[in-house]
Amino acid sequence: MFYGWYIVGACCLISFYFSGCIFLGFTAAFEPIANEFGWSYTEVSFLSKAYFGRRNLATIVGFVSGVMMVGGVVGTTLTGWVFDNMGRYQPAWFLLAGESGLATILFFVYFKNRSS
Repeated sequence: MFYGWYIVGACCLISFYFSGCIFLGFTAAFEPIANEFGWSYTEVSFLSKAYFGRRNLATIVGFVSGVMMVGGVVGTTLTGWVFDNMGRYQPAWFLLAGESGLATILFFVYFKNRSS
């Protein structure tokens, strides 16, 4: 079997794993909140809607889903291009680490400026 199919299979498994952690595992953060205040998941969802508003919550979820879709398309295409031109994945991992570091810095700068 062509070696690339093993890479595709591994990427699918990793994607399934992380999708489960992010989309399904994120609800685990609500468990301590719900238990602390004696709320149900319905009440936690209602509070999210009440805080952001129905229209804004739908906009936020739609925007985040769109960004994730674009990131998935661009990221996999860019990683494939890097491998095709350089013969290895290491530069793509460095790019990912750099982007993650930049996002972390921007996150903390935003909240530091917001609190002052």
